[in-house]
Formats: sequence, structure tokens, C-alpha cells
Amino acid sequence: MLHFVSDKIFYESKVIQGNYLRSTNSSQISKAPGRLSRCISLLCVVYYVCMGHILSLADQSSSNILQIPNTDLVNPTQRKVIPYDLFFYNGIFGGDILFRPGQILNEGEDFDFNVPLKLAINKWPNGVVPYYISKTIEDNQTSVINNEIEYTNRKLAPYINFRPYQDGDEDYVLFFRGGSGCYTNLGRVGGPQVISLDDLCLVKYFITHELQHVLGVGHVHNRIDRNEFIDLKIHNINQALKSQYEIYASDAFVNTGPYEYYSLMHFPVKVPGFDDYYGFELKQAGFNESKVGFGAYGLTPTDVQRIKTLYS
Repeated sequence: MLHFVSDKIFYESKVIQGNYLRSTNSSQISKAPGRLSRCISLLCVVYYVCMGHILSLADQSSSNILQIPNTDLVNPTQRKVIPYDLFFYNGIFGGDILFRPGQILNEGEDFDFNVPLKLAINKWPNGVVPYYISKTIEDNQTSVINNEIEYTNRKLAPYINFRPYQDGDEDYVLFFRGGSGCYTNLGRVGGPQVISLDDLCLVKYFITHELQHVLGVGHVHNRIDRNEFIDLKIHNINQALKSQYEIYASDAFVNTGPYEYYSLMHFPVKVPGFDDYYGFELKQAGFNESKVGFGAYGLTPTDVQRIKTLYS
């Protein structure tokens, strides 16, 4: 199936025939090969006629048609990477992180807030991250993205450089308007990977938060030592949101440096979407709760030092 996103074409390797043949008993196919063939042909004709108008709107230059062979990236709700439902809220782990199959090393174990989740995360060679902004993003929104990239590059130089996509780049980040939340991958996963944005994400520092995930940085409150700094209120957390409070065991990518409440990568004290409920309370006094979570101060010196340590 082809998913058209302006000048990008997302190609699903499981074509209609392939899905049907794999899910249909061979004896059933042999009974009605002609009917099956005619149905598939008719479906293809209808599909391509309907898509003709969309194709006419897309940039048909071969140099601008970039394919993503794994649409798990685009439609995360269609595939669950971990075989237990507790981790997922609309197919996204931790609120805004999308894992590739095999990236979770201890998948299948019973859910436990105090059992660290082991991850396989890769960095970007030399800290260079090519990116492409899809035309699904409106011009005024593109300026927001560009400002966030400029801010990130300025704060993380010379260790990190997000630069525009160039022909020949095999690994790159694609910004697109997904319309179903904000999410991206954790670290470099190989090949094209996405940052899905909707209106809620197109605000100051939120995109910078997502860019840190792209670099391999998880949420601070998911650190293996987080119980020393926050008191988790499990009874206040909706079942579907529990993955947002799991623990990661990837020390090199998540637990670098001191624990910081004001980090751009820390969650707010209130449960996302449930402002009347505390997801956790701070164990240390003297901090402004309203400034905890999602970057009231942008990238802090601790956030910058974390990247410096990872990419030096």
C-alpha cells in the first residue's frame, strides 16, 4: 500500500496480493484463482484512479521521492512491538517514542515499574543528522521547525549538526504532519525515520525535545535511579499511560549526568492529559513544580552536557 504524504511516498512492503496470499489457505486459492485475480485487478484499478489526483499534487521528481520501506513508523497503531498491551497508548511507548522491532532487548517480560527496560540504541555518526521537512508541514509551521533546529544546533555545537537532506543520504529524519500525535524514534534506527507532528507539538522547545529522542536521549524520569528523586503515584496513572513511567536501563544514553527536574527531557508532575492528578511528587525540596517538565528553560546545561558526553 502506498501512503502519500505530499512529496514523500511511504511504501508498505506488504502489498495487497502478498497480504492476501499469506493469510489465505492455499486450498482456498486454488479453488478460485480466476476470481481472486479479477478482484485484485479491480481493486488496483479503483485504487490508482482514486490516487491519481493525489499523485498530481505530489512532487514527481525522482530525486525528491524518498521511500520508507517500513510503515510501522507511519502507522504505529497497526503493529505492537511489545507483546503486552500495558506499554502502549495509541501504539506509542512513553508518550512520544516509537521503537523498531528488536530495539527492546527484554521484550515479553512481565510489566513492572521497577524492572528496567533494556534498549538497543545507536548514535548518529559524527553527530550529523540529515533531515527533510515534508510539504505536509505548512509554511508557518516550517519556520517553527527551522527555528527549533537552529536553536538545537547552536546549543549542541560542535557535537551535533542537524543539516538538510542531500541526495545519497541513507539515514535521515523526516518531519511530517501525522495528525495523530507527536512521536519519533529513540536514536538512529537505520534508513528513513520520522518525527510526526500535530498542532500540539509545533510550539517552542517541544520539537527540540523530540530531537533529543532522535539523538538517543530518553526521558529523565525513566532513569534507573529515578526513585531516588521522585515518588511515583501509581494509583493516579491511567493504565494506558503507564509506559510513560517505565524505567530504562540504557545507562549510556539515558542516565548520563546528574538527575535534573528542570531538564527538557523530564515529564511534568501532573499526569499528561489529567491535570488534576499527580503522576509523581518531587522528593527534593526547593523546586518549582510548575517549571518541571517539557522545558520551561529549554535545553539546560545538564541537557547539553549529556549530549557532549554521548557524542564526544
